[in-house]
Amino acid sequence: MSVQTRPAIQRRGRRMLAVAATVGISAAVVGAVASPDLLGPASGTVATVNGTTISSVEYQTALDLLSRDKRMPLAESDRTRVLDRLIDEELLVQRALTLGLAETDPAIRKALATAVVDAAVIESRAESVSDERLREFFRANLSYFMRPSAMRVDRVVFRDDSPHGDALGRAQATLAHAPTAPNLEDAAGDLADDAVADLPDTLLPLKTLQQYIGPDGLASMRGLEAGERTPVLRTSYGYQILQVMELETAAVPSFDELREQVRNEYQRQRGEEALREYLARLRAEANIAIAAEAAR
Repeated sequence: MSVQTRPAIQRRGRRMLAVAATVGISAAVVGAVASPDLLGPASGTVATVNGTTISSVEYQTALDLLSRDKRMPLAESDRTRVLDRLIDEELLVQRALTLGLAETDPAIRKALATAVVDAAVIESRAESVSDERLREFFRANLSYFMRPSAMRVDRVVFRDDSPHGDALGRAQATLAHAPTAPNLEDAAGDLADDAVADLPDTLLPLKTLQQYIGPDGLASMRGLEAGERTPVLRTSYGYQILQVMELETAAVPSFDELREQVRNEYQRQRGEEALREYLARLRAEANIAIAAEAAR
Protein backbone atom coordinates (compact mmCIF):
# COMPACT_ATOMS: atom_id res chain seq x y z
CA MET A 1 0.00 0.00 0.00
CA SER A 2 1.14 3.54 -0.61
CA VAL A 3 2.38 5.73 2.17
CA GLN A 4 -0.18 8.27 3.37
CA THR A 5 0.67 11.89 2.60
CA ARG A 6 0.18 14.82 5.00
CA PRO A 7 -2.83 16.21 3.04
CA ALA A 8 -4.38 12.75 3.29
CA ILE A 9 -3.80 12.77 7.06
CA GLN A 10 -5.45 16.17 7.27
CA ARG A 11 -8.43 14.91 5.25
CA ARG A 12 -8.64 11.90 7.52
CA GLY A 13 -8.62 14.16 10.56
CA ARG A 14 -11.45 16.27 9.20
CA ARG A 15 -13.51 13.18 8.45
CA MET A 16 -12.96 11.75 11.90
CA LEU A 17 -14.00 15.03 13.49
CA ALA A 18 -17.06 15.40 11.32
CA VAL A 19 -18.75 12.30 12.67
CA ALA A 20 -17.17 12.16 16.12
CA ALA A 21 -20.27 13.59 17.78
CA THR A 22 -22.52 10.87 16.39
CA VAL A 23 -20.42 7.73 16.60
CA GLY A 24 -18.82 8.35 19.98
CA ILE A 25 -15.17 8.11 18.95
CA SER A 26 -12.77 8.40 21.87
CA ALA A 27 -11.73 12.03 22.36
CA ALA A 28 -8.12 11.01 22.66
CA VAL A 29 -8.18 9.20 19.31
CA VAL A 30 -9.94 12.10 17.62
CA GLY A 31 -7.47 14.56 19.08
CA ALA A 32 -4.48 12.61 17.85
CA VAL A 33 -5.90 12.18 14.36
CA ALA A 34 -7.26 15.73 14.12
CA SER A 35 -3.95 17.41 14.85
CA PRO A 36 -1.55 16.48 12.02
CA ASP A 37 1.23 18.56 13.53
CA LEU A 38 1.33 16.09 16.41
CA LEU A 39 1.65 13.06 14.14
CA GLY A 40 5.07 13.75 12.72
CA PRO A 41 6.06 12.44 9.26
CA ALA A 42 3.69 10.49 7.06
CA SER A 43 3.20 6.99 8.40
CA GLY A 44 2.51 3.53 7.04
CA THR A 45 -0.95 2.28 6.25
CA VAL A 46 -2.84 -0.61 7.86
CA ALA A 47 -6.00 -0.48 5.73
CA THR A 48 -7.82 1.46 3.02
CA VAL A 49 -11.55 2.15 2.88
CA ASN A 50 -12.84 3.30 -0.50
CA GLY A 51 -9.39 4.73 -1.19
CA THR A 52 -9.02 6.49 2.17
CA THR A 53 -6.16 5.16 4.25
CA ILE A 54 -6.09 4.24 7.94
CA SER A 55 -2.57 4.93 9.16
CA SER A 56 -0.49 2.80 11.47
CA VAL A 57 -0.34 5.82 13.79
CA GLU A 58 -4.13 5.83 14.18
CA TYR A 59 -4.15 2.08 14.68
CA GLN A 60 -1.38 2.14 17.28
CA THR A 61 -3.02 5.06 19.13
CA ALA A 62 -6.27 3.12 19.39
CA LEU A 63 -4.39 0.02 20.57
CA ASP A 64 -2.57 2.04 23.23
CA LEU A 65 -5.83 3.48 24.54
CA LEU A 66 -7.44 0.05 24.72
CA SER A 67 -4.35 -1.37 26.43
CA ARG A 68 -4.52 1.30 29.13
CA ASP A 69 -8.19 0.55 29.69
CA LYS A 70 -7.63 -3.20 29.96
CA ARG A 71 -4.36 -2.96 31.89
CA MET A 72 -3.25 -6.30 30.48
CA PRO A 73 -1.62 -7.52 27.25
CA LEU A 74 -3.86 -7.31 24.20
CA ALA A 75 -4.95 -10.49 22.48
CA GLU A 76 -5.05 -10.92 18.72
CA SER A 77 -8.83 -10.65 18.90
CA ASP A 78 -8.45 -7.22 20.53
CA ARG A 79 -6.25 -6.04 17.66
CA THR A 80 -8.75 -7.32 15.12
CA ARG A 81 -11.62 -5.63 16.93
CA VAL A 82 -9.73 -2.29 17.04
CA LEU A 83 -9.02 -2.40 13.31
CA ASP A 84 -12.64 -3.33 12.57
CA ARG A 85 -13.76 -0.39 14.70
CA LEU A 86 -11.55 2.02 12.76
CA ILE A 87 -12.88 0.66 9.47
CA ASP A 88 -16.47 0.99 10.66
CA GLU A 89 -15.80 4.54 11.80
CA GLU A 90 -14.34 5.42 8.41
CA LEU A 91 -17.40 4.01 6.67
CA LEU A 92 -19.65 6.07 8.94
CA VAL A 93 -17.54 9.17 8.34
CA GLN A 94 -17.73 8.75 4.59
CA ARG A 95 -21.47 8.24 4.80
CA ALA A 96 -21.85 11.34 6.98
CA LEU A 97 -19.95 13.41 4.45
CA THR A 98 -22.04 12.01 1.61
CA LEU A 99 -25.15 13.10 3.52
CA GLY A 100 -23.64 16.57 4.04
CA LEU A 101 -23.81 16.35 7.84
CA ALA A 102 -20.56 18.28 8.25
CA GLU A 103 -22.24 21.26 6.57
CA THR A 104 -25.80 20.90 7.85
CA ASP A 105 -25.83 19.22 11.27
CA PRO A 106 -25.38 21.80 14.08
CA ALA A 107 -24.06 19.23 16.55
CA ILE A 108 -21.36 18.04 14.17
CA ARG A 109 -20.39 21.58 13.20
CA LYS A 110 -20.05 22.42 16.89
CA ALA A 111 -17.97 19.25 17.44
CA LEU A 112 -15.71 20.27 14.56
CA ALA A 113 -15.18 23.75 15.94
CA THR A 114 -14.58 22.44 19.45
CA ALA A 115 -12.05 19.87 18.24
CA VAL A 116 -10.08 22.47 16.26
CA VAL A 117 -10.05 24.76 19.28
CA ASP A 118 -8.82 21.88 21.45
CA ALA A 119 -6.09 21.05 18.93
CA ALA A 120 -4.84 24.65 18.92
CA VAL A 121 -4.80 24.79 22.72
CA ILE A 122 -3.15 21.37 23.09
CA GLU A 123 -0.35 22.42 20.77
CA SER A 124 0.33 25.53 22.87
CA ARG A 125 0.36 23.46 26.05
CA ALA A 126 2.94 21.13 24.56
CA GLU A 127 5.44 24.01 24.53
CA SER A 128 8.02 23.85 27.30
CA VAL A 129 8.15 26.79 29.70
CA SER A 130 11.10 27.67 31.92
CA ASP A 131 10.95 28.32 35.64
CA GLU A 132 12.18 31.84 34.96
CA ARG A 133 9.20 32.53 32.69
CA LEU A 134 6.80 31.05 35.26
CA ARG A 135 8.30 33.22 38.00
CA GLU A 136 7.83 36.32 35.84
CA PHE A 137 4.23 35.31 35.21
CA PHE A 138 3.71 34.70 38.94
CA ARG A 139 5.03 38.16 39.87
CA ALA A 140 2.95 39.85 37.18
CA ASN A 141 -0.23 38.11 38.38
CA LEU A 142 0.43 38.01 42.12
CA SER A 143 -3.03 39.25 43.06
CA TYR A 144 -4.59 36.29 41.24
CA PHE A 145 -2.56 33.79 43.26
CA MET A 146 -3.01 35.41 46.68
CA ARG A 147 -4.89 33.26 49.14
CA PRO A 148 -8.34 34.64 49.90
CA SER A 149 -8.65 36.50 53.17
CA ALA A 150 -10.95 35.13 55.86
CA MET A 151 -13.45 36.77 58.20
CA ARG A 152 -15.31 35.87 61.37
CA VAL A 153 -18.65 37.57 61.03
CA ASP A 154 -21.59 38.25 63.30
CA ARG A 155 -25.06 38.58 61.78
CA VAL A 156 -28.63 39.35 62.72
CA VAL A 157 -31.55 38.77 60.36
CA PHE A 158 -35.06 40.21 60.13
CA ARG A 159 -37.54 38.20 58.07
CA ASP A 160 -40.44 39.63 56.11
CA ASP A 161 -42.56 36.62 57.08
CA SER A 162 -41.84 36.99 60.80
CA PRO A 163 -44.84 37.28 63.16
CA HIS A 164 -43.09 40.34 64.64
CA GLY A 165 -43.81 42.26 61.41
CA ASP A 166 -42.05 45.41 60.09
CA ALA A 167 -38.73 43.73 59.30
CA LEU A 168 -37.15 46.96 58.06
CA GLY A 169 -38.19 48.91 61.15
CA ARG A 170 -36.73 46.27 63.45
CA ALA A 171 -33.49 46.21 61.49
CA GLN A 172 -33.14 50.00 61.61
CA ALA A 173 -33.80 50.03 65.36
CA THR A 174 -31.10 47.39 65.87
CA LEU A 175 -28.58 49.37 63.85
CA ALA A 176 -29.33 52.47 65.93
CA HIS A 177 -28.60 50.53 69.16
CA ALA A 178 -25.48 48.81 67.80
CA PRO A 179 -22.85 51.48 68.68
CA THR A 180 -23.55 51.12 72.41
CA ALA A 181 -24.01 47.33 72.45
CA PRO A 182 -21.19 44.75 72.82
CA ASN A 183 -22.42 42.81 69.78
CA LEU A 184 -25.25 42.65 67.28
CA GLU A 185 -27.26 40.08 69.25
CA ASP A 186 -27.42 42.38 72.27
CA ALA A 187 -28.28 45.33 70.02
CA ALA A 188 -31.16 43.42 68.45
CA GLY A 189 -32.53 41.80 71.60
CA ASP A 190 -35.91 40.29 70.77
CA LEU A 191 -36.12 42.21 67.48
CA ALA A 192 -34.13 39.70 65.39
CA ASP A 193 -35.37 36.45 63.86
CA ASP A 194 -33.66 33.07 63.65
CA ALA A 195 -31.46 32.53 60.60
CA VAL A 196 -32.00 29.50 58.37
CA ALA A 197 -28.30 28.63 58.85
CA ASP A 198 -26.25 30.04 61.71
CA LEU A 199 -22.89 31.51 60.82
CA PRO A 200 -20.04 29.45 62.31
CA ASP A 201 -18.22 31.41 65.00
CA THR A 202 -14.85 31.04 63.27
CA LEU A 203 -12.77 32.50 60.48
CA LEU A 204 -14.29 31.57 57.13
CA PRO A 205 -12.73 31.92 53.66
CA LEU A 206 -14.62 34.48 51.62
CA LYS A 207 -15.98 31.87 49.22
CA THR A 208 -17.47 29.92 52.13
CA LEU A 209 -18.71 33.07 53.82
CA GLN A 210 -20.56 34.07 50.67
CA GLN A 211 -22.64 30.90 50.89
CA TYR A 212 -24.04 32.16 54.20
CA ILE A 213 -24.47 35.88 53.57
CA GLY A 214 -24.84 36.06 49.79
CA PRO A 215 -22.78 37.93 47.20
CA ASP A 216 -24.31 41.31 48.09
CA GLY A 217 -23.56 40.76 51.77
CA LEU A 218 -19.96 39.86 51.00
CA ALA A 219 -19.53 42.84 48.71
CA SER A 220 -20.83 45.16 51.45
CA MET A 221 -18.13 43.90 53.83
CA ARG A 222 -15.15 44.58 51.62
CA GLY A 223 -12.97 47.27 53.15
CA LEU A 224 -14.46 46.97 56.65
CA GLU A 225 -12.14 46.62 59.64
CA ALA A 226 -12.71 44.44 62.70
CA GLY A 227 -15.62 45.83 64.76
CA GLU A 228 -17.23 47.70 61.87
CA ARG A 229 -20.75 46.97 60.65
CA THR A 230 -22.65 47.11 57.39
CA PRO A 231 -25.80 49.19 56.99
CA VAL A 232 -29.13 47.40 56.85
CA LEU A 233 -28.94 45.09 53.82
CA ARG A 234 -31.86 43.85 51.76
CA THR A 235 -31.98 40.09 51.22
CA SER A 236 -34.31 37.62 49.53
CA TYR A 237 -35.99 36.86 52.89
CA GLY A 238 -35.95 40.34 54.44
CA TYR A 239 -32.95 42.22 55.90
CA GLN A 240 -29.64 41.53 57.60
CA ILE A 241 -26.89 43.43 59.39
CA LEU A 242 -23.32 42.11 59.40
CA GLN A 243 -20.37 42.92 61.64
CA VAL A 244 -16.70 41.98 61.20
CA MET A 245 -15.52 40.32 64.39
CA GLU A 246 -12.11 39.15 63.20
CA LEU A 247 -10.21 39.69 59.97
CA GLU A 248 -7.36 37.73 58.43
CA THR A 249 -5.56 39.60 55.68
CA ALA A 250 -4.60 37.81 52.51
CA ALA A 251 -1.34 35.91 52.69
CA VAL A 252 1.24 36.17 49.93
CA PRO A 253 2.24 32.62 48.93
CA SER A 254 5.64 31.71 47.57
CA PHE A 255 6.21 30.60 44.00
CA ASP A 256 7.48 27.21 45.17
CA GLU A 257 4.21 26.56 47.02
CA LEU A 258 2.13 27.22 43.92
CA ARG A 259 4.43 26.09 41.12
CA GLU A 260 1.91 23.69 39.53
CA GLN A 261 -0.98 26.12 39.94
CA VAL A 262 1.12 28.84 38.29
CA ARG A 263 2.04 26.48 35.45
CA ASN A 264 -1.60 25.50 34.89
CA GLU A 265 -2.76 29.12 34.83
CA TYR A 266 0.09 30.11 32.52
CA GLN A 267 -0.84 27.31 30.12
CA ARG A 268 -4.52 28.26 30.29
CA GLN A 269 -3.78 31.87 29.38
CA ARG A 270 -1.25 30.79 26.76
CA GLY A 271 -3.90 28.52 25.25
CA GLU A 272 -6.36 31.41 25.01
CA GLU A 273 -3.67 33.55 23.39
CA ALA A 274 -2.79 30.77 20.92
CA LEU A 275 -6.46 30.40 19.99
CA ARG A 276 -6.79 34.15 19.36
CA GLU A 277 -3.70 34.06 17.16
CA TYR A 278 -4.98 30.99 15.31
CA LEU A 279 -8.36 32.59 14.63
CA ALA A 280 -6.68 35.81 13.48
CA ARG A 281 -4.56 33.80 11.04
CA LEU A 282 -7.60 31.94 9.72
CA ARG A 283 -9.44 35.21 9.20
CA ALA A 284 -6.44 36.74 7.42
CA GLU A 285 -6.27 33.76 5.04
CA ALA A 286 -10.02 33.53 4.46
CA ASN A 287 -12.23 35.25 1.93
CA ILE A 288 -15.05 36.61 4.11
CA ALA A 289 -17.96 38.66 2.79
CA ILE A 290 -20.60 40.10 5.13
CA ALA A 291 -23.94 41.32 3.85
CA ALA A 292 -24.48 45.03 4.39
CA GLU A 293 -27.70 44.52 6.34
CA ALA A 294 -26.01 42.04 8.68
CA ALA A 295 -23.27 44.56 9.53
CA ARG A 296 -25.74 47.15 10.81
